[in-house]
This record gives sequence, C-alpha cells and structure tokens, in this order.
Amino acid sequence: MPGEIIGEGLAALLRWLLQQLAWFVVEIVLGGTGYLILRLLRSRRAEDGHACVLAGLVFWVATGFSVGWWLRRSTG
Repeated sequence: MPGEIIGEGLAALLRWLLQQLAWFVVEIVLGGTGYLILRLLRSRRAEDGHACVLAGLVFWVATGFSVGWWLRRSTG
C-alpha cells in the first residue's frame, strides 16, 4: 500500500514535469523565436500565437537541417 502511494506520487510528479517541459518548448522556444521572426518580417505586431509557433518550428527545423548538412559536409 505505501509503495503504491509513492509510485502514484512519483508518476504525478513526472507527468507534471513533462507538461512543464512541453510548455517551455512550445511557448518559449518555438513561440518566442517565431514571434521575433514575425516581428522582424511584419511591421505590425504578430497577434496569432499559432503563426508564431509555426514560424518558430520552421526556423528550428531549417536550422537543424542546415547544421546537419554543414557537419556532414565538413567531416567528410
């Protein structure tokens, strides 16, 4: 019985930590980067959160592919 309580508590803690990590990645990393990109490209404020996240996702995917291509090309 005490083992089940501890296990459920740890599962709840892990679930909460993963939710916080997902929020951080989506809102701060993708949304923040996308907001900055859209702010530079548009003269008005970027209102749409979905557009910011999509722009950030495109940026990070393109950056990842570019770095991978550069590393593969430079090493051999």
